[in-house]
Amino acid sequence: MKLLGVTNGKQVIASVARYDYNSLGEGVFVDGGQPNIHDNAGYMRWGGKPIWFEIPQDFAGLFNDWRESRRGQKRQYGIWNIEDVKILCEDEFPNTSSFEWKAENAIWGTCGINGDQPLTYVMLKDCSIEHLENIKILCQGHGANEIIKIVDYFLDKKCK
Repeated sequence: MKLLGVTNGKQVIASVARYDYNSLGEGVFVDGGQPNIHDNAGYMRWGGKPIWFEIPQDFAGLFNDWRESRRGQKRQYGIWNIEDVKILCEDEFPNTSSFEWKAENAIWGTCGINGDQPLTYVMLKDCSIEHLENIKILCQGHGANEIIKIVDYFLDKKCK
């Protein structure tokens, strides 16, 4: 996953949710999540040198990690050593305004397809056709048109 964060030259940090404040100290911090993903709503602030970097984790893994940290579990992600990430050059920066960026990073909170599992977040792109169809029905009842567009996008890709 490509992330916008900040660095102190030794480490990089990123925020994954609106209320995810992360700091390396000495004025190096991030808050507000990632551009145009999940609940960011245009709120981002940081101190330090902005940097785009790439990690192997996906957004659902990062979000679940942050969510569980709010319940007292130690966080696994959010701060990385600079040698453990890929620093992106400008031509590798994502277009965070594009539909594809939003779709590729869209997550869904689920209790499993039958509703009998603990809440966890999954990547919409990884959901089965049956699960996507159920999500679409639920979203239609709530007028969640942006999620419906993303679900339809993945249904079209999986049903071909």
